Amino acid sequence: MNTILRLLAAAAIFALSICVVPARDAAADSPVLLHARELTVVAVVEDIDHGARMAILRGPTGNRAVVAADASVRNFDQVKKGDKVRVTYIEAIAVQLMTPESAGSPGEASTVEVAPLGAKPGMVTAKVEQDSVVIQAIDYPNRLATLQMSDGTSVIVELDPSIPSLAAVKAGDHIVVRRTQAIAISVHE
Repeated sequence: MNTILRLLAAAAIFALSICVVPARDAAADSPVLLHARELTVVAVVEDIDHGARMAILRGPTGNRAVVAADASVRNFDQVKKGDKVRVTYIEAIAVQLMTPESAGSPGEASTVEVAPLGAKPGMVTAKVEQDSVVIQAIDYPNRLATLQMSDGTSVIVELDPSIPSLAAVKAGDHIVVRRTQAIAISVHE
């Protein structure tokens, strides 16, 4: 089941990325700065309320999380107290300089995939958000940038040391930020 959920998550992320990726032109071919992380834990179902479709999971360090399963989650009635579930969280953030014409507009897409009827319970949910921001100012020595968000607000962010050369970045540049999150939960014992 874990392999199936990972494949579903990959397919969902790919499909969602296509939905929000703006059209690109030759002038927009700048490097993409990508940061990704994955966290997998095995948790135990400490308590479950099938009527309310809620479960309390206890992680390996004793921390607890309440999980709600909407009506689309099949086979929830098979989950029982003491079951072990694998929870995988994946997040990727891609940042790219683009021309204003290529930057596209803010967007969001999400999807949920569930295990087939009769299979062990499991689900994958994925969400992709994209926004275009403008660099208002850069403090090169301190690696700080003031960004104007799409809603008009301004924020100051620290620039990651992995950005190889800030000399190519200047006030007025447009940046597209794409954040992808996916969570897979499956009963494995």
